[in-house]
Amino acid sequence: MSKFRINQIHPGRKTLKTRLKEKVGFVKRNAPPFLLGLSFALVFAMQANYEGNKQAWSLFETFQNLERRVPITYAAESVTEEPKQTPKPAWVEHSKQVIETWSEVKMSPTEAEHVTKARVLHALMVSYGESGWSEANSNSQGNTPPSTDRGFWMFNSYHRADVSDKCAYEFECANTEAIKTYKGRKNFSAWHARKVFGIN
Repeated sequence: MSKFRINQIHPGRKTLKTRLKEKVGFVKRNAPPFLLGLSFALVFAMQANYEGNKQAWSLFETFQNLERRVPITYAAESVTEEPKQTPKPAWVEHSKQVIETWSEVKMSPTEAEHVTKARVLHALMVSYGESGWSEANSNSQGNTPPSTDRGFWMFNSYHRADVSDKCAYEFECANTEAIKTYKGRKNFSAWHARKVFGIN
């Protein structure tokens, strides 16, 4: 799928580091405790060689529990008599849906809990590395044969022609296909971004 090089900047395309910093910056300014914890967990997991870090997930769960107790509010766009709430970006909801859907993925009835949790973190990291959590993203640079990587999970139009454009650019459909692909291969080998994070 999309061939990311973390130190290579394509024209008009931001590097993974730059996009990650922007996402974390937005979360610090606007997001509720849940997503703040998610950002720190992702960064912590990457620094720890991305291998199902239990401390990272513990931090993530701590903030997830806070979400249940703390009302979620967002910064107002401007100071008025009736402040308006800033609309949540689509990636906020999509990242939460990745957590919910991939938490249900089990490769065996007796799968250990930490294995499932590691897989969820990996799904978040790989999908972010591929599309920046944007279902509208696409990439045609460096693909052989000439083709386009499409949507949230960047399904290639040549190698994954079975995934229609309509499905690739629609989060729920693409995420379902991604789960099927993972189960079929039993790993994330279908996505190039896994190499950036050292994920199988």
